[in-house]
Amino acid sequence: MRTHRVQLMAVVLVLLAAAAFASGTRQTPAATTGVTTFTVRNIAPGQEWRLSETPVGQVIVDRTQTDIIWQTTIGDENQAVALLIASGDLPDAIVYRAALGAAPFVDGGIALELTDLIQNHAPNYLRALGSSWDRMPWSAEDPGRYIVANLPQFGREQFSHHGWFFLQHDVVMSQGYPRIETLDDYERAIKAYLRDNPTIDGQPTIGFTLDATDWRWIITLTNPGMMAAGIQSSGEIYVDPETRKVTYRVLRPEEKAYYAWLNRMWNEGVIDRDAFTQTTDQFEAKMASGRVLAASAMRWQIAQPEASLRQRGLQNRMYGEYPVSLDMNTLNSSMSGGQAWDAASGTLIITNRNQNPQKFMEFIDFLTTDEGQILRNWGIEGVHYDVVDGRRVFRPEEREKLRSDADYGINTGVGLLGPTWPRWTDGIKDPTGQYYTLSSPDDVVAGYTQVEKDVLAQYGVTRWAELFPQPADFPVRPWPAESSIVNFLSQDYRVIFQRLQDTIKRDVIAAIVGPVNQFNANWDRFARNMEQAGVRQFEAEIERLNADFLTRWGH
Repeated sequence: MRTHRVQLMAVVLVLLAAAAFASGTRQTPAATTGVTTFTVRNIAPGQEWRLSETPVGQVIVDRTQTDIIWQTTIGDENQAVALLIASGDLPDAIVYRAALGAAPFVDGGIALELTDLIQNHAPNYLRALGSSWDRMPWSAEDPGRYIVANLPQFGREQFSHHGWFFLQHDVVMSQGYPRIETLDDYERAIKAYLRDNPTIDGQPTIGFTLDATDWRWIITLTNPGMMAAGIQSSGEIYVDPETRKVTYRVLRPEEKAYYAWLNRMWNEGVIDRDAFTQTTDQFEAKMASGRVLAASAMRWQIAQPEASLRQRGLQNRMYGEYPVSLDMNTLNSSMSGGQAWDAASGTLIITNRNQNPQKFMEFIDFLTTDEGQILRNWGIEGVHYDVVDGRRVFRPEEREKLRSDADYGINTGVGLLGPTWPRWTDGIKDPTGQYYTLSSPDDVVAGYTQVEKDVLAQYGVTRWAELFPQPADFPVRPWPAESSIVNFLSQDYRVIFQRLQDTIKRDVIAAIVGPVNQFNANWDRFARNMEQAGVRQFEAEIERLNADFLTRWGH
């Protein structure tokens, strides 16, 4: 029988979570006649929407007789999950962040088992899953399938890159397009521009910043260390390819070297003094001001500031992406994430309070059809795209809106049903030989500004992804990525995981902002605190889960 420890633990947190969670709860409107309306709650902050209130969404509603109300959560995500489990006040489906995992919902008896639903009511989805279907069972002891898994991405083309080491175009333009491949290269370029331009538009120039708000610190602080150290993208863990021994990767000496670099940059005044305390809004405002030279982030984190810069004609203040690594002997690993087999990777569950799970699964099935994929990604023919000589062509005016309007998806429905819902991702072609998503090599280039094209030409490429080591430069790992593994952590280990994450955020930042001559001592203290927080037990559990996966998958 399943343990209900999650429920017992959740009760303790209910009073703490109630106010925060309730403030983000919305009442579900009555269903439209003939249409079944489902509420889907995202355990994260963000914009709320209703599918039928967008042009593309209304077409999907007409085709499926299904509407979606997307709700979000204000406040602490862990407390929100605890309240859901304890209160039983459940939506029809839940979207959780990968780091939170599905185990609280599965162990708490909330997640609906999906095997029969998928086999009997989602033939298109089942076919699209392919061999991933066999990797979806929860464990050797429990063969149930509880997660609405993403469609497989293994082996896809990658012609876009999405971030981590950004550098303003004006920096490289003013310096004759220097090589930007190592931390030393990156540092030299930033410092030279800072020296020559102490202010921009009357405001102090900022050398380097990041957004460490809530969970974003993982993206902007620890992930760049992984990429610079050349570790294949696998979340918070490192698996030795020979011994398959697991190490919490932030403790490896290669990543320590990255934080030592940040420590020196901080003490030399290059890093924004508010980098570790500012809000997301403050980070975005600084990036939009044009006075930030470099940042560690994902492209989506700076999309709105870049849209503002673009609208104001400040193309030279926008940002390029560079393959920064520790040294010339190390490959930046930011395009290596797809080089791994996957387990039940996904962030969507159907709850046991869903009154019509068959209809919900039929909706998911429609989304995986070619018709559903094209509607979700491209919109409506004759409105958002045209067919020219048998090929889909996204209208230029719509692409410009997509690039410059952060609310484009909310307003049109294009891309609104994003990666939370099963879909073919960038680099995968439909039966006609066209890409399912808007992203293609030509479309990527078409979206660049002229300044961006000119900068890339100086480096001898046409797209940012071409500057980076490619997926084929890295081996295929037989074990799943951490984003899959954390789904299966029991509550005991999830508590340890959170404790480790809290320790990392606190101690790594403390080491960075401390004196250079105390960095090693601060790092040693951090390592001891990780031991006390249970890092060895956590590593052993990940090793056990890995071994279980590899045995079941025959690797």
